Amino acid sequence: MNKEEILKDLNNIGFHIITDYYSTEKCDEIYNEIYSNFPVNFEHQNQNERGKDYRMVYGERYFKTANTFLNDSEILDIANTYMGKNETKKRCQVGVVEYKEGIDSCSGGGWHVDNHSRQFKAIIYLTNVDLKSGHFSIIENSRNTIKGLGTHPAIKGDLSQTRVSDENVINKNSNKIHDIVGNKGTMILVDTSNIHRGNVIKEGNRVTYTNYYFH
Repeated sequence: MNKEEILKDLNNIGFHIITDYYSTEKCDEIYNEIYSNFPVNFEHQNQNERGKDYRMVYGERYFKTANTFLNDSEILDIANTYMGKNETKKRCQVGVVEYKEGIDSCSGGGWHVDNHSRQFKAIIYLTNVDLKSGHFSIIENSRNTIKGLGTHPAIKGDLSQTRVSDENVINKNSNKIHDIVGNKGTMILVDTSNIHRGNVIKEGNRVTYTNYYFH
């Protein structure tokens, strides 16, 4: 990985894409391992406004490959450099989104930020992802702009104000939206304090590992 280039992208646009970080064969092995255990130990995110995907929040406890991805030394180095200090907690979330007729399933429940301060993640596609596969989208360089778009709570009683309507995003940022598609093995290094979402899946399934680093 080109550390200098990655850090430049994270600071300037909020994300960096690396194709073929994992081989097709490795992704297929992980995919088969995940589905041999699915949906055991997965939580179904069926709350209103939060998406309808399946998540294994601490995947590293169940899959050696998730633990390996979580502790990848190159990714950790990028995370710690970008955040300006070493991580204190981390986890690898296994995510599965499946198309079901009549259900608008997505991941994350619409446009949002994870945090109002810097938040680093590494996401790897374990399946081929196109514009029908519930791909990841991000608005470039949108850190610290969400409050100007008219936020709303994620769920009743939530005070974080980390969500924004589709209408406000499209009206004010349509030219800055990046739809990130890619073959299995594509990795996204991203600051999710930029506005982003998982899109509605229209066919097939989308399987990912997502590393969360907390500093």
